[in-house]
Amino acid sequence: MLLSWLVTQLRQNKNTQALGGNIAVAALGFVNYAVLARSLTPDVFGQWVVFLAGVSLIEMLRTGLILPALIKYTAASSHESQKQYRQQAWWMGWAISAGLSLLLFGLGFFSVNPSFRLFFRFSPLFFLLSLPNYFIVWYYQAERDFLRLLALRGGTFLLFTTGIIYHYFEGKDLEWVAYLYISCHGIASVAVLFAEHRKIPFSFALHRKSLQKMLHFGKYSFGTSGLMEVYKNLEIYLIGFWMGPTAAALYHIPLKLTEGFELLLRSVISNLYPLLASEVNQSRFGSFQRLLRKYIRFTSLLHLGVALGVFIFANWIVNLLGGPQYVNTPAPALLKIVVFMYLLSPLDRLNGVALDAVERPEYNLYKMALALLVKGGGLWLVLQFYPGLIAVAIVSFMAHLFKALLSVYYVRKILEKYKIRI
Repeated sequence: MLLSWLVTQLRQNKNTQALGGNIAVAALGFVNYAVLARSLTPDVFGQWVVFLAGVSLIEMLRTGLILPALIKYTAASSHESQKQYRQQAWWMGWAISAGLSLLLFGLGFFSVNPSFRLFFRFSPLFFLLSLPNYFIVWYYQAERDFLRLLALRGGTFLLFTTGIIYHYFEGKDLEWVAYLYISCHGIASVAVLFAEHRKIPFSFALHRKSLQKMLHFGKYSFGTSGLMEVYKNLEIYLIGFWMGPTAAALYHIPLKLTEGFELLLRSVISNLYPLLASEVNQSRFGSFQRLLRKYIRFTSLLHLGVALGVFIFANWIVNLLGGPQYVNTPAPALLKIVVFMYLLSPLDRLNGVALDAVERPEYNLYKMALALLVKGGGLWLVLQFYPGLIAVAIVSFMAHLFKALLSVYYVRKILEKYKIRI
């Protein structure tokens, strides 16, 4: 009976589909992470961590410029309008990918820090080969087609997991792992070009009005997404620069474990944002208000349950993910600090979704810029005068609290104009 209920929920409930898909992909991600943490030395593993952090940042910039605008302007739109916006998204994706790849390729000649060598060498190729794959991911997210999204992302990650297990037994080096990562996304891109060719607008036709609307809306989400990703991984960049890749690997263990919170948030946001955008487009602000309240309460309770479990079993979880070499280090204590920092995330992130839905994304940009300044300044002082990973985590906690309070302030300021109170 339970299995039948779960299957029914997975088929019919968009929230369950989004959450289930993210859980499946995250589970594969944790397996990959755990295998690499055990098979690579801390110094080499730190280089992989910096590579992933850099790729995640640049991918967030690409997605941030395109996806929110695509969702916003295809929600409750005519078929012809949807087609035009998708054509612009395809064109923008290639333009951004080519530009970023050239920029990163050039910057690679000037990078002498060993922590960043892998990133500058392999990331340009990744962004070119992965674009068709990510375009279909954006398409599925805009359509809220979470089952196909799960099949695509899950297949890509499963292919990578298979290669990582082979690496573990055969002792392949880090460059082999990087080529594997790029190849898996390239294979996924080739697959969608054949299997989903009807959904890909093989046209670079420009519709100036549609493009201008997407760029105008997307420029704020582009900046916000970029700042958000820098904010999330700023400790890794600075620790890698000042303290080396081994310290970066140690700090990244608790950050990786908090992806459970990100998993919940991504699942909620992927379902909530199209709903809120549709309500705003149809001027149904009463329904908008009820949806926002419901999702904030639901997500906060889920976060609290996960946080308590992680706090109690911190040592065991660190051992499970990173291996015994990380248990007698600051990693468990760092995890306990970081896990409660993320309790503030639902209030912060879902309010940000509300601001995007009412077409005030600039306030999310202002919020992230101020929060990044506070966090960056605090981390610089700590690493200059009181270097230590616990001190870094405390500064990050205070910056996260500041960001959450700022988010509440902006939401109340803007949404009062729409007669909405959260």
